[in-house]
Amino acid sequence: MVKFVMHRLHSIAALTLVLMLGMPSSAFAAVQAQLDRATIYNNETTHLTITLSGGDDGEPDLAPLRQDFDILSQQQSSSYQWINGQNNSSKSWQLTLRPKRTGQLSIPSLQVGALRTARLLLQVEDANAALPGQPSAAEKQGLWMELSATPERALVQQQIIVSVKIYQAINLNQAQLSDLQADHAVVKAFDKDLNYQQSRNGRMWNVTERKFALFPQQHGDISLAPMQLDGNVQVQASGNRFFPSLQPIHVQSNALTLHVDGIPANWRGGDWLPATRVTLRESWPAQGSIKVGDPITRSIHLQADSALDSQLPDLTASSLSLLPPQLKAYPEKPALSTSLQGGNMQAIREEKLAIIASQPGHYSLPEIRLPWWNTTTKRIEYATLPARQFDVIAAAGNSSASQPTTGMTQTTPAPTTSPLQNSEKPADAGATTADWWQPLALIALTGWLCTLLALLYVLYLRPRLNNTTPARAKPATKKLKQQFTKAAAAHDAAASEIALLAYAHSQPATVDCHTLSSLAARVEEPLQSQLHQLEAARYAPDNNDWNGQALLAAFEQTAWPDVETGRASKKPALPPLYPD
Repeated sequence: MVKFVMHRLHSIAALTLVLMLGMPSSAFAAVQAQLDRATIYNNETTHLTITLSGGDDGEPDLAPLRQDFDILSQQQSSSYQWINGQNNSSKSWQLTLRPKRTGQLSIPSLQVGALRTARLLLQVEDANAALPGQPSAAEKQGLWMELSATPERALVQQQIIVSVKIYQAINLNQAQLSDLQADHAVVKAFDKDLNYQQSRNGRMWNVTERKFALFPQQHGDISLAPMQLDGNVQVQASGNRFFPSLQPIHVQSNALTLHVDGIPANWRGGDWLPATRVTLRESWPAQGSIKVGDPITRSIHLQADSALDSQLPDLTASSLSLLPPQLKAYPEKPALSTSLQGGNMQAIREEKLAIIASQPGHYSLPEIRLPWWNTTTKRIEYATLPARQFDVIAAAGNSSASQPTTGMTQTTPAPTTSPLQNSEKPADAGATTADWWQPLALIALTGWLCTLLALLYVLYLRPRLNNTTPARAKPATKKLKQQFTKAAAAHDAAASEIALLAYAHSQPATVDCHTLSSLAARVEEPLQSQLHQLEAARYAPDNNDWNGQALLAAFEQTAWPDVETGRASKKPALPPLYPD
């Protein structure tokens, strides 16, 4: 009986061994996750090692880790062993993790093939936190950052200066600072960093300060995430005094919340413009005679401190409708710029307006009054340009120019009284009969003169009027043409546009053309295409490459439109070589 039992036990053991040898290695697969530390500071990294043994070919799904951690690096290794006739293989993944926040974080259960790792916990402390009078953990390691803003409560579109200071007492190599991220805001980084020394908690620090100008675009709270700094520090390798090694280091600043209020209820202006200072000034031609047809360039300079150029309003658009019909205005594309001046952003808008008078007279340009909000005094203020008065005289040699448009007085001549009406006594019959031949002689003389004039027209003037030689231009028109020729020869696109439109206004068929597009619709090739090219060059970002020679040649080759057809007048055909 004992023999039988022992035989059965040997048989079961042998069968079990056979079954174990025949089973796939994945049946013994196991996975394990392990952290190198259970508590770290938020400026430190930790290493997570995942080990899969038993020959399974699965890969870990790392997506759940990204919720609370940045995966800075990932390395993989494999090992194979043959022990007592068995094949033991394993895979390892080593991850370098950086926490995104403080507190107790969880390493979730990760899927690795058909297996899952166990959940792990990691405590993350704030490296910048310290007890009163005690240095923080970041200060102890010799590198820390501080994020601040001035002011922390502002109005929408008001400038906020955000500053990040890097305190270091160690040598830092290959440092990289992250950008400032803010939703619903325009951020402008200052061009240069500040470098100085500062004493904190009895220790001298080298400080690098970087500033940003932030302009919130909507009211509400804006959360500024901690800024990140990565670099390398030199550490002394054990047993090697001469070749120190580099060790990566990571620090981050504190987070910050900004409070943004809406436009004040007492604002009654137009475009909202918060700033610390706003100035308006203009340049005007030197005092002298302004003649009909001469372009007058008015330049307006608008400057706002602690603002962006995109916030500056158009100053001339509203005033164009207030100009009298005798003045034609041609605005240029405004020049906008934003630069750093005195620790604040400074916005500038330059507007130029060419004004041409078609009649002599006394004219007035309306006052420009710009409301803005002073963020220092917290009240509405106004930047103004006074009304501009000027006089325009008739062009030299153009005596037929219209009379002044302002202060015009016309006197109607008194009616001429007939001698017959003035006579109190009738003339005697003899005197009347003696003067009867004078009216008859006057009538005969008039008829003879009319006949002579008609004969002169038929024999002399009519053939000359049919000649293709153009009539001599009026002095004002000739001067405008010279101004256009000079501007185009100098490759000045803006001046060419102004002068050419002024010349068009002096021509009856194009007097209503106010833009290059409307003028191009009236003329023919090749001038038409050159006008389109000039218009494209005027509104291109950089029109310095425009060449006016082609426009000049097209201007000379193309006939100007006439009044009757509105299109270019055709030159009469040459007489046939072999007339019938």
